[in-house]
Amino acid sequence: MARAISDLDRLAVKLLMSSKRLKPPTKEVLRPALIAAIEQAEATRMSLFERYIWDGGGQGPGQMYEPAFVEVRRAFAPELEAYLVVALATPGGGGGVAAGRSAPSPAALKFQPAVTDPTLAPFFIAGYLALMIDRAQKPGRSAEDALQFGIGRYYGAFQSLKEAQDQLARQAADGRVPLAFAPLQQHILAAGNSKQQGALSYIAEVMQLWRMSPA
Repeated sequence: MARAISDLDRLAVKLLMSSKRLKPPTKEVLRPALIAAIEQAEATRMSLFERYIWDGGGQGPGQMYEPAFVEVRRAFAPELEAYLVVALATPGGGGGVAAGRSAPSPAALKFQPAVTDPTLAPFFIAGYLALMIDRAQKPGRSAEDALQFGIGRYYGAFQSLKEAQDQLARQAADGRVPLAFAPLQQHILAAGNSKQQGALSYIAEVMQLWRMSPA
């Protein structure tokens, strides 16, 4: 069961929604519940070794990798700076026991300490997911379909889903890759590729919690 939405989740999404970098369709689907949903989906797939011992791979509740951390820190520097001030330095800012800590500059943050810090992790999860949703936006694709493709990208399944899309395109009379998610989902379920089906399972778990959350 996913954890309750926190004030930090709401703060992270509120600040990201103010970013000029993100496309309007991305902002349309970005909700605080996605952070808890990602954490839940990652937790159900994490081995005990990964949970308690650093294995050099994904880190923290969002199983972030360093390139993703660096990208979020660079892309949303003003929003991250504002998040740090409110979450860390402002009493009652949502940081709980963390409130009253001095707020470092975004550039001073280091990968592993930042993404494993329960106060900082929500921003990095939401920020990276927002970037992945943004990249999944295409003319003619709905915002909800882009969200599903974006969740797949967050999970690291971009190449796997692309292979399935290419297979669909070869079968299509016009040779076009479908923009909607549903045809891809049906193809993967019928094809029986376990790696692609694992990505579908992850996407479905996150989407279920997203659909249950208030817009």
